[in-house]
Formats: sequence, structure tokens, C-alpha cells
Amino acid sequence: MEYFGRNLTYALLGSLGALPLGCVGGGIIFGAWNYLLPGGMAGFWPNIGLGAFVGLVAILIGILPTFLYGAPAYALVATRYKPSLLASLVIGALPGLVLLAFSSDWSTLFLLFGLPVAICLHILTSRRIARHGSNNSFKPTPLRGAA
Repeated sequence: MEYFGRNLTYALLGSLGALPLGCVGGGIIFGAWNYLLPGGMAGFWPNIGLGAFVGLVAILIGILPTFLYGAPAYALVATRYKPSLLASLVIGALPGLVLLAFSSDWSTLFLLFGLPVAICLHILTSRRIARHGSNNSFKPTPLRGAA
């Protein structure tokens, strides 16, 4: 259990940086996407400003899912296995995929902002967690006297 507590601490600390970075990145993607849509606002920079505003709102909305779901799930994966970008992407995409069954608007936003936050979390915490290693207590130990 001590490994999970340490990994959870690293993941929560990494989430403090990953949430704003990922939401700003997702906001820029949202602004560029709005610019490229046929019914979007005219001008590139107003769309980027809109994306930055939506990114700030996404930070406020994403605090609870990040700290109650994302960081503990990443810490659990890092405790059992070696943390990987694929596992981080699955953790980031899962809320958006679950919401896809209920509302496509919210699911698109959760995917748009959840994936960059998950990528930033992996980048910020994977080296620190890998430096200490994952929990090896799940591997069988050889018998005494066996060489």
C-alpha cells in the first residue's frame, strides 16, 4: 500500500500542473477547431481567445474529475504496472467515452480536454514514478535455497 500512496502523491502533484497545461492546450485546439468550422467566428485570434476562455472554464469543471478519478487511476496503474502513455490515454478518454452514451456535446468536450490533461500528467509524473519503480510484491519470489 505504501507504493500506491507514494504514486498517488506524485500523481496528485503532477495533476496540479497537468490540469492547467492540458486545458490550455485543449482550449487552443478548441479555438482552432472553431476557426476551421464553416459556422465559426471570423478571425483566428478571436477563436483562440474563445478557446482560452473555454480552457479556463474547463479547468474549473475538470478539478473534481482529475483529482477524484484521473490521478488515483493513474497511480493505481503505476503501482501495478509500468506507467505508459497508452494507459494514460485510456484513463483520459474513459469519461468522455462513458458520456458518449448520454450526450455527445459533453463527451466531445471531455475527450477534447481529458486527453491533453492525461498526456501532460504522464509527461510530468512518469519519470518520477519510474525512478522509484513499481510495486514488485506481485512477482513471485523464489524458494529459499533455490539457486
